[in-house]
Amino acid sequence: MKHHVTIQRTSALYSISIIAFFSALHLSITNYFNSSFLATFANESTISLIYLIISLVTILGLLGMQTILQKIGNYRASIALILIQILVFYGLITYDDPNTTIILFILGMSIISLIGFTIDIFLQKSTDIGHTGTVRGSYMTAINLAWIIGPLLGGMFIFGENYKGIYVASFGLLFPLLYLVYKNFSNFRDSYYVKISARQTCVRILKNKDISRIFFINIVLQTFYAWMTVYTPLYLHNTIGFDWSEIAI
Repeated sequence: MKHHVTIQRTSALYSISIIAFFSALHLSITNYFNSSFLATFANESTISLIYLIISLVTILGLLGMQTILQKIGNYRASIALILIQILVFYGLITYDDPNTTIILFILGMSIISLIGFTIDIFLQKSTDIGHTGTVRGSYMTAINLAWIIGPLLGGMFIFGENYKGIYVASFGLLFPLLYLVYKNFSNFRDSYYVKISARQTCVRILKNKDISRIFFINIVLQTFYAWMTVYTPLYLHNTIGFDWSEIAI
């Protein structure tokens, strides 16, 4: 019986790694080119405002995930989010109106974070406490592999100042992602989700020195990532004049 459970967990973790790979590739294939795409119809101050709104929408979405998970469960939430993302990206590649594109872009960049949140719950439920390091290592390897491949592929799908190709490619990756979640987690059983308010969470972080240090270090690291992925491509392409195949490498 124990051997059977181990096989089930190994199979689930293998599936989660593949799911995480496709999810990360869906994001990474566009991530370094998004700001330049927005620059075709918006100035840099507007681009900064768009990313600020994305962050706020993502925060609100994450705060609302607890209620969503309690009502429909993680499996249904992940399927629903992927389906919504498919509709959003279909809009991105078919609509040319700048205002509509900005709204869809904000939704798309926020939803991908929520999809990642549901995948992390699948991972947590399938992980033995004694193997957390090994499992997380494999999981992060799959994600980082996608972050290596993504920009290289993205550079191949941009033709001049036409960025639609990267969003078509990103759109296409959502279908195997949807299939993999449906195939592997249709029988997923949710754990009980303890209701903790944002205020209680902040208090816990501040009271636990180890968690608070990790939390603030992560804020610094994520701030660096945010600046780099938005402004470095703009600088390399618009100011220095690198083409996208050079930037991708």
